[in-house]
Amino acid sequence: MNTETPHPAIEMSLIHPEFDKQHLPPLLSEFRASTRRAQDKSLATRLEEEVLQYERPHIRRQTIVRLAKWCKTDGRAYQDGMVVARKISLLIFGRILRREDFGV
Repeated sequence: MNTETPHPAIEMSLIHPEFDKQHLPPLLSEFRASTRRAQDKSLATRLEEEVLQYERPHIRRQTIVRLAKWCKTDGRAYQDGMVVARKISLLIFGRILRREDFGV
């Protein structure tokens, strides 16, 4: 496990203090299984890289915004992904992220 902070990422005080990294991998697998396009699946990869590879999670704003978009999406094809995105958000942040909080 890397203990250094990645340069382009910022430590987010939004992260729930009781966040348990062990619960994230199964949710990321579920997210990948519920999405169709590679670009959508890449959100799971980003979260792995930014949250699981470091002792202290550091999540880029861009990644948080992508997750917030997935937490509220209207496309019928995206509904399964939305359900698990909300679970991921609750796990990491202790709440469901809202698009409005990030101006998207």
